[in-house]
Parts: sequence; structure tokens; C-alpha cells
Amino acid sequence: MSYAFLDTSFLRLLTNMIWLWIFGTVLEDLKGPFRVLPVFLTGAFLGAVGLITFSDAVHIPYSEGLTGAQAGIWAVLSASLSYRPQYKFWMLFDRGIPLYVFAGIFILLQLVQINFYHPGMYVYFGAALIAGLFYNSVLSSYYDGFTRILKSLSAYLGNNRNFLTKSVQKKPILLK
Repeated sequence: MSYAFLDTSFLRLLTNMIWLWIFGTVLEDLKGPFRVLPVFLTGAFLGAVGLITFSDAVHIPYSEGLTGAQAGIWAVLSASLSYRPQYKFWMLFDRGIPLYVFAGIFILLQLVQINFYHPGMYVYFGAALIAGLFYNSVLSSYYDGFTRILKSLSAYLGNNRNFLTKSVQKKPILLK
């Protein structure tokens, strides 16, 4: 799963994080904290499984596209769009820009990027897209459970008493 956190260049990593911020904002704002990571990881995992399975089935070598966060971002995109497609960003010109406009730009850029050279990339993106589309329906209890695990892990790791050692009290020295 480390491929989802790596990329081929710093610029590509930066743009992926900007897209993740745009689409993840919807889930975090409307559903609460710890909602993006489960969708991102599930999409990245299912995308990789889809690409590897397809590539092995048709005997096509793996693509360099297996590096990077694209599959996870596709999952977060589809989860955000399936949850609230009319969500608006009020950043520019005092006019709201709908989420689906950003989604269209992202999808167009992704399709141009892969240059239609590796058919497995469609499976890679499609599997992640399905993981996000089922965010509010079939997989909702899975995502809620994953979110609860992350919240409890954060509470445990955020509590310093779990990591401080107990001090040993010395007996007082009595002076004569």
C-alpha cells in the first residue's frame, strides 16, 4: 500500500494532494473527521487489486501508474459526488463553484494523463470509483467501522498518559 503515498515527481505528488484536499473537504465538512482516510485507502487497495488482476489476466505488464494516489483520489471523488454533488466551494469571485465542475476537470486531466496507452488503468480507476460510489450504500457500515477504529486509535495515541512511565517514589530520608 505504500505506492499510494509515493509518486514519480514532487509536482505530481503536490497536485494529487491538492485534488485530495478539494474532494476530501466535502466528506470532512459534512460527515465529520476521519472520513477521508478509509475511503482513500480502500480505493487505493481496490484499484491496485483491479489493475494487477487485469494485467495478469491479459498478460500486459504493470503500468507505472501504479505509483501515486490517483486510485484513492478517484474513490474520494466518487464518494463526495455520490454524497453531495451540489456542494459548492466559495473561494473565487464570490461565486460558488460546484463540486461536479472540479470533478469534471480532474477526470479530464486524468484521462489525458494516461494517454489511453494502458487499458488496465481504466480498471485501476474504475475499481476505485466503485469503492467511492458505494460509500453511502453498500459499504457504509464498513466505512463507519473503519472511521471508528481511526477515532479510537487517534484518542489512544493522543493521550500522553498512555506513553508516560510511572515515576518511582523514593522513601523519604529521615534525618536524626
